[in-house]
Amino acid sequence: MTSRSTSRNRLGMKAPASAAPRLGPSPLIETADDRADLEVMRDVLIDRLHRRSDDFDATRELRGVNARLQRTSYGTQVVSASS
Repeated sequence: MTSRSTSRNRLGMKAPASAAPRLGPSPLIETADDRADLEVMRDVLIDRLHRRSDDFDATRELRGVNARLQRTSYGTQVVSASS
């Protein structure tokens, strides 16, 4: 029997050392060129979470995508004045 190294997560639960959260921006999110790309990523991640709610990688990525969407503009918006 082999022993795996464990650490405690923020909730005080034992977790394998390999399950430590990744720090820094996701490479996937960094490849997004514009808001439309981020919105597609968001939709794909939401679909993954609908299929499997305990997909913690998808949850982490979705948090990153949502944070990036909040910092991204909607682009040029045209407002027409009605008379």
